[in-house]
Amino acid sequence: MGNRVRIEIESHRFVMRLLISIKEFVIREIDPYLELLNHLAKKRVPYKVVELTGVVPEWSSYLKVLFSKAPYKSFNFLEAQFEFEKSSSLMAEFNNQYPSIQGFYYKPEVSQISSSSNVQDTFRNLITTMCLVDQKVYVYYFKYAVVIEVSLHQLLKVDEDVLFNTRRQDVVVFPSNFEWVIAYAGLNLWYAGYKKSGKRQ
Repeated sequence: MGNRVRIEIESHRFVMRLLISIKEFVIREIDPYLELLNHLAKKRVPYKVVELTGVVPEWSSYLKVLFSKAPYKSFNFLEAQFEFEKSSSLMAEFNNQYPSIQGFYYKPEVSQISSSSNVQDTFRNLITTMCLVDQKVYVYYFKYAVVIEVSLHQLLKVDEDVLFNTRRQDVVVFPSNFEWVIAYAGLNLWYAGYKKSGKRQ
């Protein structure tokens, strides 16, 4: 077998492994998220996909082709930045501001909140008690790769079993200045508060 043929075979194997990795990533971390985006559209809640985490540089060109096709095209995934494309990614900065102090689920160093049986009531009460005005916020599930931007008060339109549920596990809501965080862990635990350097709850 000549060197050229060997190189072609290795190149083909590399591409196949790459495509398998991309397919597994999309199935695991993007496809399940489409349910939430469809629900937001149904509720007429405007949103923007702003960042995709966990993407390696070798995947980017393939993902851009994929996102130009259905069903991803309608969700505007092409507008999102890949985490590696920015010197300081949104979620990297968030994790720097609010690192988890627990290994099995997300637990930031802010107060644990007593919750009602209705998670949307708990979320609404937190917005009130923290005196949060309507503003653009980011929503991120640690289980998935997608970060969206949405209006805080518009999130109140979302059904509780869609936005907060044990199947999607840990989710955080926070503003662009990282001043505060509301976190829901998959064990039906709530955490909320302000940065230590800022206003406290």
